[in-house]
Amino acid sequence: MEEQKSKEIISEKEKKEKEPKISLSFFFSPHATGKDFEKLGELFRRADVYIPEFADWSPELLDDYQKLSRGEITPKEICEKHEYESNSANEKEAEFIYQSQKPIFFVDIGKSQHLERAEKYYTEIRPYLTKAIQFFQEGDLEQAVKDFHTFYQLHTELESRREDIIKANLEKKLKELTVLCPELKNKDEIKVLIAFGAFHTKIYHSLAKKYPSLRQFSRTLFVYSSLDQVERSMVFSKDVSKELLARQFPEARLCNFFDSITSDSQKIIEIARKISSQLSFEDIKKMSAEWKFKNLDIRENFIKYLENLGIKVPKSEEEMDEMIKGEH
Repeated sequence: MEEQKSKEIISEKEKKEKEPKISLSFFFSPHATGKDFEKLGELFRRADVYIPEFADWSPELLDDYQKLSRGEITPKEICEKHEYESNSANEKEAEFIYQSQKPIFFVDIGKSQHLERAEKYYTEIRPYLTKAIQFFQEGDLEQAVKDFHTFYQLHTELESRREDIIKANLEKKLKELTVLCPELKNKDEIKVLIAFGAFHTKIYHSLAKKYPSLRQFSRTLFVYSSLDQVERSMVFSKDVSKELLARQFPEARLCNFFDSITSDSQKIIEIARKISSQLSFEDIKKMSAEWKFKNLDIRENFIKYLENLGIKVPKSEEEMDEMIKGEH
């Protein structure tokens, strides 16, 4: 009896020893344009398993991505079927996945959860954003900032609940990995690549306590927008200044302006943040008063207004690059 028990213990030990080690690589970036995913390629080539961020996914979509990995459909076909825009992050990602033979998994919220979340966002949360913009355009920055704060607080809570689901799904998938992918069972190490938006670094911090983990950003010096900085501060229970909240208004307009110059999302965010950070709360209060009289609705008037404050606004991608170089 004792001998049998000893054999079972040894057998269980050997089983555990044969299980491959799982290591994680997180790639954080905006995911709007193909430019955002340029640095994803090398990480993808080294990975054994790929897990992208994909809210609102369906079993059909997952099946298409797995077919893409096997080479059974082309990037062009998947982009046309799911209406991905040309030069989008989705298109670039599809090119990496095509014929890679890598297992693809989704751990984000599915379609039904996404629809519930979207309903809550549009009925209970977004109205505060609409009111904030309205108050700003009517010259009441104080009230605009209050409503902005409420909007971000509620939105952060909503995103945090989504992150809890992602984390639980991801941990479950990692535990089942050798069952789901028996072809990987004999490897010494299974390298899992996880590509998420840069807002979701909290998931990395949590998983890094349990698995060997690395993280990489789409740019060496990654800059968050004021919007993301507000939400990240709330996630990590840090104070948020009135100035940071107020800067959302000019920063959003700046992002729209630079969007017509470059497709590099991170470059747009970095320049817009650099410019908006030069504005004090009082500067933006005066801007709000100008907006009240509709003087800044036209893009050219808005840019001219900033330049009259002594703030340089780049008009080309070359000028944007020069501003970034000058900062570093």
